[in-house]
Amino acid sequence: MRSKIFLIVMAFTISFFVRCNLSVQNSADSDKAIIDFYFLTPQAIGVIDEETKSIIIEVPAGTDISSLTPVIIHTGKSIHPDSGCAQDFSKPVVYSVTAADGSVQQYIVEVFREIADSGKAITDFYFLEPSVKGAIDEETKSIIIEVPAGTDISSLTPVIVHTGKSIHPDSGCAQDFSKPVVYSVTAADGSVQQYIVEVYREIADSGKAITEFYFLEPSVKGIIDEELKMIFAGVPADVDISSLTPVITHTGESIHPGSGVTQNFSEPVIYSVTAADGSVQQYLVEVKSAISDSDKAITDFYLPGLKTRGLIVENAKEIYIVLPSKSDIQSVKSNVKYVGKSISPGSIEILDFTDPVQYTVTALDGSQSIYSVIVKKSDLPVLYINTPNSVPVSSKEVWIEDASYKLIDENGFIFSGHVSIKGRGNSTMAMPKTPFTIKLPKNDDKPFLGMPSHNRWVLLANYSDKSLLRNDVAFKLGEILDNLKWTPKARHIVLYLNENYQGVYQLVEQIRIDPNRVNIAPAISSKQPNGGYIIEADARRGELFNFITNLGLNISCKDPDENLEDVFENIKTHIQAIEDVIYSDSFADTVTGYRRYIDVGTFVDWYLANEIAKNNDAIFFNSVYIYYNPADKKISMGPLWDFDLAFGNVDYSECQLPEDFYIKNTLWISRLFEDTAFVRMVKNRWNEKRTEIYTLLSYIKSQASYLNNAQQINFKKWDILDVYVWPNAVVTGSYEGEIDYLHSWLSTRLNWLDMNINLLDSN
Repeated sequence: MRSKIFLIVMAFTISFFVRCNLSVQNSADSDKAIIDFYFLTPQAIGVIDEETKSIIIEVPAGTDISSLTPVIIHTGKSIHPDSGCAQDFSKPVVYSVTAADGSVQQYIVEVFREIADSGKAITDFYFLEPSVKGAIDEETKSIIIEVPAGTDISSLTPVIVHTGKSIHPDSGCAQDFSKPVVYSVTAADGSVQQYIVEVYREIADSGKAITEFYFLEPSVKGIIDEELKMIFAGVPADVDISSLTPVITHTGESIHPGSGVTQNFSEPVIYSVTAADGSVQQYLVEVKSAISDSDKAITDFYLPGLKTRGLIVENAKEIYIVLPSKSDIQSVKSNVKYVGKSISPGSIEILDFTDPVQYTVTALDGSQSIYSVIVKKSDLPVLYINTPNSVPVSSKEVWIEDASYKLIDENGFIFSGHVSIKGRGNSTMAMPKTPFTIKLPKNDDKPFLGMPSHNRWVLLANYSDKSLLRNDVAFKLGEILDNLKWTPKARHIVLYLNENYQGVYQLVEQIRIDPNRVNIAPAISSKQPNGGYIIEADARRGELFNFITNLGLNISCKDPDENLEDVFENIKTHIQAIEDVIYSDSFADTVTGYRRYIDVGTFVDWYLANEIAKNNDAIFFNSVYIYYNPADKKISMGPLWDFDLAFGNVDYSECQLPEDFYIKNTLWISRLFEDTAFVRMVKNRWNEKRTEIYTLLSYIKSQASYLNNAQQINFKKWDILDVYVWPNAVVTGSYEGEIDYLHSWLSTRLNWLDMNINLLDSN
């Protein structure tokens, strides 16, 4: 290489001295020789054989030799073709050197390409994260690489060492290895060799067993029944089992609750052991105080054929079971666990539960406790959901998948299949009675209980609303104020989760873009920048994409719920533009003002619904939904949602009182009330719908009657009727009292609005 560079430099030096005349001067008149022949591009120097008058020059493989420009140094007067003239060297080229005396000498110049390297092999293939090296099988041209269990193989970045000119895909480029990936190595001669790369996860350890369970204080070791996956521990009678700290030895990756974590063992505790492969095994731990002579209690009542567990109300010595309305309760097998000397009827019996059945538990000292087992046929549909291995539903972020469900309506019709479930809500998620969101598999939409088909549903708990009716009344109001176009439909149901009674819930249509829900398709996307969308005024800004308008309105993007940045920016720009119009000097202009951009009818009806309910969160704080319809290119208010803190059920704001305007004074709405046309529409709509709105009072009474049997057992489970639950404005002590308060509050509210709405003006 150094000699080649030296020769090229020498050639340039000589050419400099001879200037543009590349013949060597002062030679004899008969001199006519080529003394140097080379190319600058590519850099190559010819080998001159003076004896044969031939010049051989070799260029790199792949060089286009049909147009090369040589530099030629020669003696004599001239040369043809001349130096610096491009030639086609795909065939030999004859150069003629003419001496000063006119004699001519010819040279034959031949250009050859170097023989290209045919090497094209992968010599090393590995990942840095995780640190794993592939095994290369050169015979089969395959590479096998094993990564740790749990590794996400959909995006791994390999480092690749290879011979040859190039490789595709390139080293350092992330690939999805959930399927085999083909790598093509191209040699210098253009030939290609392919390698198939397959990535496998290590087979994770499936071990997940509790091998030892004991307490240090008191010193007691549990008995593990591996077949039943149960652990029993007996402690002295004077030990407080509501606060015990176990030490647990287990196989597997983790256990929850953890070893060393204090638990209340007054009821059975479920421990979940997770293996390295992600599978879970649950153990039920029961701790019993040593049976004293006077112990006599039923600790569990189970109907195995119906997979239903009884609700034990210990202070009343009552056990309640709620079954679908068409259930046969005349011949039912029961399994009973108890402490004491004996129980009658026996612990495993087939009995007729048409009427309450008395169970007598006898203690060692002969004293007795009598439990009344009451099996009720439900007036409501009954929904059973069982998660895999009875995993508790404790997160609103993570779906528990592949749960099973069975929904049985009042006529015995059964919906069943698989469902995913997670918690939901903000403040309500932290309450003892948890709300849930459920999702059926794609293409498995169901028309639950007469409602239109869909796969997304919500289970509202209504824990702080002891009437169980406030959302129900709000949805009924939405039906009356039908400019809202779509209001969620709902049905009251009884819920069992993992065979345990949870109480009365509402099965509700979730707010989604869909022909059967908010019909504003097509949804906004990168390909549909003007598509429909749903946003929520949400002070918590609980979604990934959220923003604050110039006037301080907090907005979260709800649906589509997987927005891209460009989609989000379109929504943000659109909403800000509308807010700017609402607060512009010409906002009331019938052509260029707010009416051009909003569906005024929905704003009027949404305002009335929330003003009637005096909904605490509707001051654009939370659960205020707005959607854009590409069909009319306007935004609309709604759908209605989240009224459990409405209708006087709040103790920390003026919404407790049934008098005065509230929603009228909030952002956007207060501005619209400065327009006499909007005020007139509110008045007219109230007067048009006034009679129907007043029917809400009778609706409350009829729905309370419908729920009467179901609410009794609900409040056996959730004994809160005489307890303050945040943010109750009143504690009446009875369900009847809760209904009377709701009815009275709404009656007063409607009468006040009836007197004052017609007095409104734009000031």
